[in-house]
Amino acid sequence: MPAPLSMDLRRRIVAAYEEGGASQQEVADRFDVGVASVVRLWAKHRRGESLEAKTCPRQEVPLQNALMDDFQELLDEEPDLPQWMYAESLEARTGRSVSKATVGRMLRKLGYTLKKKR
Repeated sequence: MPAPLSMDLRRRIVAAYEEGGASQQEVADRFDVGVASVVRLWAKHRRGESLEAKTCPRQEVPLQNALMDDFQELLDEEPDLPQWMYAESLEARTGRSVSKATVGRMLRKLGYTLKKKR
């Protein structure tokens, strides 16, 4: 996903279109942005809304943090289980269901990498 346009650029786009004399396509070409961006910014300006970019909410990971100690103990006891078995064991220990993907994220967070037995 590309970075949001700077506030300075947003203001210049709106000002250029507000002056008149240039179409939305011409303003878009001048500032090297998409026509949809010009349309969106102009609509926000007309409604009196802020031109600032929307913030992207970060996804919290409370489940991983809450289970990390139990998971570390499980890893110490059984270091060679597949991820699905760790998920089942965590559910048996804590009563909270986790997916294989969550187990994988927890392993990476603890610094574990893929290893194979020889």
